[in-house]
Amino acid sequence: MSCENAAQPRSNRDGQIRWYAGYVCSVKGDRVEIVIDLGAGATRGYQVIATRAGRRVEITTGRGVVEVSEVTRNGTLVRSARFMSARVIALVEHPADGEEPAGAS
Repeated sequence: MSCENAAQPRSNRDGQIRWYAGYVCSVKGDRVEIVIDLGAGATRGYQVIATRAGRRVEITTGRGVVEVSEVTRNGTLVRSARFMSARVIALVEHPADGEEPAGAS
């Protein structure tokens, strides 16, 4: 498996810029955890997981919204989750192969 090991922007067919932080590869098991503030001290956690080989998880931000999407190799959207960025407490990427993203210690 070969992965690029640097954070860099890439544009898709719609012209949106997407950041692939730490690694760029399509691996079953990639996942992103999101922790949301519900108010009154309550929180809720969500996960978006690349469920099949050849899929990846992408994160986009813009206009006060954080979107985490599972996409196929050719960029077709499989599923997505959207959150108000003001409510996002934590967003953690977990590569499937156990490697830490670039810059992690």
